Amino acid sequence: MSTRTAHTRADYVAAALAIIDEHGLAGLTTRSLGDRLGVHGTAVYRHFPNLDELVEAVLNEVIGRIADATEPADDTPRARLTAIMVATRRAFAEHPNIIVPFVSSRGMFPRGLEITNRVLTDLAAMGLSGRELAEALQMLESYLIGSIAFDYAGAPDHLEIRRVRRRMLAHEAFDPLTRSAEQIGELNEAAFALGCIALLDMCERLAAS
Repeated sequence: MSTRTAHTRADYVAAALAIIDEHGLAGLTTRSLGDRLGVHGTAVYRHFPNLDELVEAVLNEVIGRIADATEPADDTPRARLTAIMVATRRAFAEHPNIIVPFVSSRGMFPRGLEITNRVLTDLAAMGLSGRELAEALQMLESYLIGSIAFDYAGAPDHLEIRRVRRRMLAHEAFDPLTRSAEQIGELNEAAFALGCIALLDMCERLAAS
């Protein structure tokens, strides 16, 4: 393969994301990148000093899609916050193999900072300030990322894993809801939506107190 390439930084980010989607983070190597783009593996170093920085760029790309996908039906702080949470869950559901790298990353993602500042602005618009605003942000972030990690980090077997665990409870409440992976997926999404409602209700109560 030739080391000469016209591939851009964005090309490497797209190729890396595709590899991670298909083979997990362990599948991302200079060789796999080179094979996918038809160049020598070391060509990646024209754009990134190492693969860790490429992974950071991949994460920032996916987070950017979240920032660009949040268009609530009505223009209220609560609607905007709900849209961000739903878009975040959807993005990580589409790319579950980046969840663990995201949670463990020490990087600061520019698009992530943009989203966080939007959340802070909306929480302030609800009437929160000071420590209560900080606690509300932490609460929403912990619930959002924690539930995403728990629900999707085991992909592609995540639904069956959860289904088996719930069946082992032998509890009548779960019997009609856990007979298939599809059912447990529906339960996961319903529970997530309920959690969002409860947490935003709490934010509004804190602002009103």
